[in-house]
Amino acid sequence: MHSIDLLLAPRSVVLVGASPVMTRTGGIPVETYLSGGNPAIPFFLVNPKHSDIGGIRCYPSVAELPVAPDLAVLAIRAEEVLPTLQQCHQRGIPAAVIFASGFAEERTPQAEERQRRIEQFARDSGMRLEGPNCLGHANFKSRVFPSFLRKLDAYQPGPVAIVTQSGNMAAVLMRSVHQAGLGMSYMVNTGNEASTGLAEYLEYFAEDPATELVLGYVEQVRDWPRFARAARRLRELGKALFLIKAGSSEKGAEATASHTAAMAGSAAAYAAAFQQLGIGVSSDPARLVDLASLWKLGRRPSRSRVCVVSLSGAVCALMADAFAMEGVSIPSFGLEAQREMRAVIPAYGMVSNPVDLTGQVTNDTHNLGRVLDALVSYDDVDAVVFYVMGHYLDQMAAQLVALAQRTRKLLIVVNTAPAACEQDLRAAGIAVFGDLSRAVASTAAFLRWCVLDAGDAWTPRWREGGETPDHPVILRARADARALLDEAESKQLLAAAGLPVVSERMARTPQEAAQAQADFAGPVAVKVLSPDIPHKSDVGGVVLQVKDADAARAAFETVMANARQRCPQARVEGVVVQPMVTGGQAVLLGATRDPVFGWMLTAGLGGVLTEIYRDVSHRILPVDASMARAMLRELRCHPLLDGFRGAPKVDEQALVELMVSLSDFLEIHGDALAEVELNPVMVLPAPGGVVAVDALVRLLPDHQPG
Repeated sequence: MHSIDLLLAPRSVVLVGASPVMTRTGGIPVETYLSGGNPAIPFFLVNPKHSDIGGIRCYPSVAELPVAPDLAVLAIRAEEVLPTLQQCHQRGIPAAVIFASGFAEERTPQAEERQRRIEQFARDSGMRLEGPNCLGHANFKSRVFPSFLRKLDAYQPGPVAIVTQSGNMAAVLMRSVHQAGLGMSYMVNTGNEASTGLAEYLEYFAEDPATELVLGYVEQVRDWPRFARAARRLRELGKALFLIKAGSSEKGAEATASHTAAMAGSAAAYAAAFQQLGIGVSSDPARLVDLASLWKLGRRPSRSRVCVVSLSGAVCALMADAFAMEGVSIPSFGLEAQREMRAVIPAYGMVSNPVDLTGQVTNDTHNLGRVLDALVSYDDVDAVVFYVMGHYLDQMAAQLVALAQRTRKLLIVVNTAPAACEQDLRAAGIAVFGDLSRAVASTAAFLRWCVLDAGDAWTPRWREGGETPDHPVILRARADARALLDEAESKQLLAAAGLPVVSERMARTPQEAAQAQADFAGPVAVKVLSPDIPHKSDVGGVVLQVKDADAARAAFETVMANARQRCPQARVEGVVVQPMVTGGQAVLLGATRDPVFGWMLTAGLGGVLTEIYRDVSHRILPVDASMARAMLRELRCHPLLDGFRGAPKVDEQALVELMVSLSDFLEIHGDALAEVELNPVMVLPAPGGVVAVDALVRLLPDHQPG
């Protein structure tokens, strides 16, 4: 038995605070039980003011119940919750649902203390609690409804479990799932998660034989390791997990010391984590249920290549543009395939993909069948999307139904006019949408999930064992009460771990700078060295292409004067002199410590324009070579690494190896660190390797040295 089995699948229930007013929180569960609850499950009521409600006996207190039920449902005020829980525990009741608000969600000291007390009670007693501040749950299999949502008995059982951190969203999703013709196994609103969190419900659904798909609304993952294990378990068992994540826009982000932290906020971390775990993501309830409806069809391609078909060239163009905006490929057919369709489709109809059937083809059953068979026979197409309206769709319906029986490819129809055939199409396993934009967005999201689901599973790791002793540069910074390492210290730390960094010399005087330039025997960069100036270019702290000793002395004076003028409080150690690295492509690699997921790696276009273009890709660590390579290929600037317009291809393999090495470094040495950025990393023409030209490391302020 799972630890929350008696919470979600109780064999007996008591409602504390029962009310004879069937529209009140304490009356709705009574109404639901009387109208459609499971009569085989004993249902007790507690209310000292009434002898019975609706013909069900009322007991004066929990202590006077004839037996100890599995579940107590508390429809009482927040101040009464803790003493009532204590009475339930004394009576031997193992689980409770707490409807009341007035806890941590109010963000007042009194309310937060009230929640801390019930959390402590749950730990001490072992009782499993749902809530507080929740609307309860529904078990559609056993017809048990400890919730104050009405008419729950009207919903049908089925394979979809719903779990949300919002009560309203639970109600919205239930209605939408029902309207889509999908039955449900459970609905759970987690509330404030005082003792039972989102991850535990996912664990339960993973092992529940009646649940095949989980839909959810998430505001916060409170237990990342447990959540990740539950998501992996669902995937191992072939069960899908589709979520809405609230808070994808992050306004007013505070300025930070590196470009990476400015872009790698929690929204990016959630997106990366969900992608890596194979979780389907949607932006709103309607599209989330669309994912469920597409999943129900059982047609799950491993790639996301779409053929667009219509009777209108204009619609073909609009749909192709819409799919392209979603990142979905619309591959052009080969000449042989185009000749095959051209034999049937008139010259004014497109045949390369999109395909314009024209009204002439739809009127010819034989030729229409030839075109449809050709479309699904091409190996470079995974899904076919038809935009056909009204009576034209009715004309094609029989052919489409027959086509669905001959192929396992995903078939989608968009129809924006009345048609009699829609139910027949759905019954044949063809998805039908009434809006073009929604069809494209939902189909694209589903195809992205299919690709994730067909790929290799990612295994998150959590470090065990003792800490690694801190490097001397970290100890020196701690002694100076500094959170930032300067550029030279940052590179020393990375070089000690085997990461490739540029050679450099520190100079404290103009003459030392001149000597360093002479020793490198070529053009150099002169950069101010200060732990208080992370963005040196912003203050005039960098001079490039310094070609002789006189220029080096002048560059020293320039960057030092600029630093003193623009950052008069900064600690300035001097300058670093390093040879110019020419050729290749500048790339950013950075890592930030997310408060939920831990270390997250960011890759993107390097240099000072990083934040303007925002061309970045993220992954939660650890990252292996295949993941690193996928990150690079997600970048819009990836063609620059691959010989764009005749330029030499750069050493992408060396960059991948550096990304993996950075991931490994942070797994071993990251306990003391808050942020690492290498920007730019120069990726040289293959097989020239890579070299980090600049670096920044920020320490955790509260870390105790190892």
